[in-house]
Amino acid sequence: MYDLDQLSMKFERHIDAEVLQFQFLSSDFTKMVFLQTDRRLEFHASFGKYHSLRIPKAGRDIAYHQQTCEVLACGTGSEVYRLNLERGCFVPPLSTSLPNINVCGIEPLHQLYMFGGDDGVVECWDSRAPKNVGTLNITQILNQHTDGEGYNTAITSQRFFGDGIRFGLGTSTGYCLLFDLRANRPFLIKDHQYGLPIHTLKYENDMIYSADKKILKIWDHHDGKVLAHIEPSNDVNDICVVKNTGMVLMALEKPEMEGYYMPSIGPAPFWCSYLDNLTEELEEKETSVYEDYRFVMKDELERLGLGNMVGTPFLKAYMHGYFMDAQLFKKVQSLADPDAYENYKKEKVKQKLEAQSSSRITSTTAKDRLNQLRLDMARRFAEDKMKKEAETDNNRIVSAEDVEETKEEINKILQDPLYSIDPKMKDRREMIHARMELEKLKKKQKKELSRKRKQMIEEIVAKQGRVLTEDQLQRVDEQILEDEFEQEKEDEEQISQLSKSNRPQQEDSRITVPFEKTRKTQPKKQKLEFYNYVEESQAKTPIKSFGERLKSMTTRDDASFHSGDLEVTAQFNAESSKHLPKRDQLVSDSRTSRKKPKQNTKISLEIN
Repeated sequence: MYDLDQLSMKFERHIDAEVLQFQFLSSDFTKMVFLQTDRRLEFHASFGKYHSLRIPKAGRDIAYHQQTCEVLACGTGSEVYRLNLERGCFVPPLSTSLPNINVCGIEPLHQLYMFGGDDGVVECWDSRAPKNVGTLNITQILNQHTDGEGYNTAITSQRFFGDGIRFGLGTSTGYCLLFDLRANRPFLIKDHQYGLPIHTLKYENDMIYSADKKILKIWDHHDGKVLAHIEPSNDVNDICVVKNTGMVLMALEKPEMEGYYMPSIGPAPFWCSYLDNLTEELEEKETSVYEDYRFVMKDELERLGLGNMVGTPFLKAYMHGYFMDAQLFKKVQSLADPDAYENYKKEKVKQKLEAQSSSRITSTTAKDRLNQLRLDMARRFAEDKMKKEAETDNNRIVSAEDVEETKEEINKILQDPLYSIDPKMKDRREMIHARMELEKLKKKQKKELSRKRKQMIEEIVAKQGRVLTEDQLQRVDEQILEDEFEQEKEDEEQISQLSKSNRPQQEDSRITVPFEKTRKTQPKKQKLEFYNYVEESQAKTPIKSFGERLKSMTTRDDASFHSGDLEVTAQFNAESSKHLPKRDQLVSDSRTSRKKPKQNTKISLEIN
């Protein structure tokens, strides 16, 4: 016995034989009666076992009539045994026309007795003057409904609706029949489609709960539409429906009981109200009827060699193709194309490589970005011009001529070579490299932020000694987002430092990390500037002899040396005279250069 108010077991009792059915004799748990497989009726009080007695034949069901304090016991045979608890003795039994009685019930409103036999016949008795007041032959009704399939039908369960008019019956062939006492024909027949006996039939929450050994179905008693069905892994022995709720408890062929909660049927019981909050978060999504099937067309069937399966249960025709079991399709495809998995892996690798390469800036994308940049520059130029004109004249209306003028200006800008961008420029290559470096930094920062979040949560949990709430987790995320925003600012500054435009004196095109100069600046050396050579095809001055040329070299500031057809002139300052060759060396060089000159050439060398 369990106390749901305290969610605990109140007491436990052991009985000598297996219990077939039991009934409460009072409004609480203090008085109960148990029908056992050894033909005994065992009575219990609040302290435990009170008394036990045997009935003449094996029992199958019991019912308690509260107005007369009688316990009705039916089973093997046609008699219903009545035990009067007020007198403490048996009273004359009710003799029915049924060979064996499987179930019995009492209408709580007008106290009508109902007995169902294993021959498919139901008898109704008046409790005031014990006599038969009506009979229903369920076998004949099912034979007319199922074209002769209900020939061997037995009544296995019954239930009154409590309104004094309607009741339901369950048969051994898996049918549920709903009747009105004013008619001899059922107003609804429901088939469980398993062919197993309906051992439990209940009416709760304006719905019918019917269960056999395999499944529990919940359906509407007006049209028979199934609202829910539960098919557990073990056989079902009995069910218990909590009134005015969506909770169902099931006794199965295993030690533990299973509980099911359906929010669409009713709310959760007061002793487990937290289920309402859980179900709101775990709303189920609608699943397709053909979730485990694969749609294939006729051409695909021919390719797989399954054309001869058309018309068999393995293929279900639908529109312009067929539905086929997904597992069967995978097996056939693996046999028809053994390399399908290898091709699939190669395709996945190719897709990943393309995804990585798409982040890189290629030549084609560079051209597109250059064109886009030029368009943006032209658009901004036109917008700035329109804004200036609007500021000068607020009442001016933009006409079609203004729009055409703006378009012409944009075309001029696009065609202007001053606004063109060279994709091979060094600054652009440096910008691309800097962007790649930024992407690497972002990946590292993402890992660092996740590690930092985990560390912060562990520190807070260690201080508080309990799990963080949602508000505390939100504060941690906000703090991490602020740190990430500051880190992005630092990255932008770093990228600006990496740009070549901030270091114009660097001649190397490679991007390097900024560094501070540690070497001292050395004094500039004297720089020699060489002017362009001047060639003359013919000498304007007449050719002089060697003696005349030697006489002309008398001054130190202006010295000329002549050797044959080669003339060399040198002008120098007093400070740089030490760097020039000596006079005898120049004369010897001029002599060696007299061998077969090709043409008259004049070379001027000027040193500052």
